[in-house]
Amino acid sequence: MKGGPKILATAIALSWIPSSKAFETDGVWNAVGLGTPSSIEISTVTNEGVGPAISELHNIQHFEIFTETLNVSGGVVSGAFDGTLTVNESGLVTIVDDETANYRINWSSDTMVGLDSDGPAQELEILVKQPASTVFSDIVGNWNIAGLCTPSGPTVFKGFNEELEAVIVTAMTQGDNFDYLKGTISITGKGTYAGTLGPESMSGTITVTGPGVVTATDSEPGEIPFTMFLNASKNLMVAVVADGVFHELLVLVRGPSGAAIHEMQGSWSLASFNLPARLALSGGGSHFSDLEGRTRFEADSGRWNVRSDGAYSQSLDGEREQGLLELPSTCVNAAMDIVVGGAKDEFFAELLISVRSVKPLGLNAKRSGINVELCWVGTPQRRLQMLSLMTGVWGDVPGTIGVSSYFAPINSRASLFRVVEE
Repeated sequence: MKGGPKILATAIALSWIPSSKAFETDGVWNAVGLGTPSSIEISTVTNEGVGPAISELHNIQHFEIFTETLNVSGGVVSGAFDGTLTVNESGLVTIVDDETANYRINWSSDTMVGLDSDGPAQELEILVKQPASTVFSDIVGNWNIAGLCTPSGPTVFKGFNEELEAVIVTAMTQGDNFDYLKGTISITGKGTYAGTLGPESMSGTITVTGPGVVTATDSEPGEIPFTMFLNASKNLMVAVVADGVFHELLVLVRGPSGAAIHEMQGSWSLASFNLPARLALSGGGSHFSDLEGRTRFEADSGRWNVRSDGAYSQSLDGEREQGLLELPSTCVNAAMDIVVGGAKDEFFAELLISVRSVKPLGLNAKRSGINVELCWVGTPQRRLQMLSLMTGVWGDVPGTIGVSSYFAPINSRASLFRVVEE
């Protein structure tokens, strides 16, 4: 009927119905990236039964951070480089210049995540679409932080070894400068911030210096200000920081004021960036024969599907995993289309970034005591309707405008529900 409501889902479905979406990529995109070796190779020497000993460490120079700005208009990319951009209905973005790079875009069309692991280096890159304008109140509040720390560039020392009659590696710096970073920050309306990052406390001043551009200055003397980039939804900021012998990539996420587990439902793309927990020369005697951790650099992509009850199945690097999602353990943005997390153990430091490009628009149902819980993705324009079996007329279910669940009592009669949107 012309001018009537748009029917998004009908009846009670036990599985979700993927939505189709035209992603909006036009605009200014600010990008940050972290680069590391994809592995560190070694050359060795021996001499009359002595050895092997490391004579050279290869690819050790590929530790870097970078920022760049791209302008996208009608599929044409300009700025840091010139090229073309296409995006398919599942949220796969392909940018072509001299090379081809793939990214995953979120449902809100303002954050893209990409991995590159070809050749001797690997990179994690995050792009955020610049908002049209930014005022200081846009960033006031509490933010969760996740990130990675790497060496800024290890220094390798060499010396001549008489037993081997060759120049060999004798020492290396910055091998312990790897970490997964987790923390929180509170930004006040007075232009200050305070929080924690790992075991360290931090505080300082913060200003908005342009659309989507935020500058923070730590209160510690001698600290260099660093820049954060805000996405168009104003619920995620990214930054890269050079801090002496460290490089850091930080993702700051502002979460929803309240969230239900079924709102995580959908199909997610997963980017995993792994680093060694440490690099350490190993061996004995007068020389080193190996570098512990040198093969623990990994950049993997995968998929993650979440049901309305929080049960998930994950495929990453050929391995499958199933489990139950718990919201308090995740770092999710207010739009609930970006999840950031990670961990560190004795072998690896890992950052995980999940991007939801596909959301369900169908009804989901599960029994809850004497009721059936109906769940859907709510918006301010959506509401639940129920069909009257006596009149054949659909009517609004009171109290369901803008919400995402409803408890329907179980009775002996069949009931038919649908979600509509004006």
